[in-house]
Amino acid sequence: MLKKFTVSLSLLLAAAAVHAAEPVFDVEVVVFKHLDSEFYSGDPEAILSEREWIIPDGEDSDLVTLNPTQLQLGGAVARLRQSAAFRPLLHTGWRQPVLSRQLTSWIPIDTGDELPEFPGTGREFEGAVRIYNNSGLVIDLDILMRAETEVPTEPEETFEPETGMDINADSETDPETGLVQEPASDLAADADELPDASEQNAFSWQSAEQEPELMVTVRGATRLRETRKVDSDNLQYFDHPNFGVLVKLTPWSAPLDDSEPDTGGLASAAGN
Repeated sequence: MLKKFTVSLSLLLAAAAVHAAEPVFDVEVVVFKHLDSEFYSGDPEAILSEREWIIPDGEDSDLVTLNPTQLQLGGAVARLRQSAAFRPLLHTGWRQPVLSRQLTSWIPIDTGDELPEFPGTGREFEGAVRIYNNSGLVIDLDILMRAETEVPTEPEETFEPETGMDINADSETDPETGLVQEPASDLAADADELPDASEQNAFSWQSAEQEPELMVTVRGATRLRETRKVDSDNLQYFDHPNFGVLVKLTPWSAPLDDSEPDTGGLASAAGN
């Protein structure tokens, strides 16, 4: 009996040692939009596929949200905000143990409340991040971005045949060529009624000025999906024609002095 207890205790200690050896990282994510990007051609009603989620600070979660003083990319976000070409949409971070792919769930990221211009569809952007160990650090990223754009309407091509003309009326057929010839007097009369070049140009200018270009609001979506093996402490940039994502992974270790406060500490590392 004592031998069985000793074996069981050894297994528990070994499992605890493996769990304690799991590396822990601070994860920081910035999502920003290109203000000069072209129209999103994808379906605006597209949604992220169902998957297993885990929420930082949630029940039974080993993930803890970082407080603002622990975020390192504030300078980059400030520069994006000052730029006329970009608009930051999200700056967030959390602390997590890095496990194998099979044991790692997706972490949702989004802009919060649903936008009024996308009723029943979703937010301006929503995404999912997964960070795991597969002989090195791996980042899985899935971002869905939506937008409204005003585009000019396509002009409708119409053809209106001239009325009141009959090519057979008062015309003669040349017996040798078989061509229909209109009487010279009628041709001369028609020529006298044509406006000169200056009148035609004035008419065209007035028509263009009187018909302003019509615009229509169109909704669309675009997506970025990428899996990348990375090194820790290196800033990762995920590029897309319409937006960009910054991800930074920083190794974390518990303070040696238990008296030092660490409001962003990992729950599991604290013995929970």
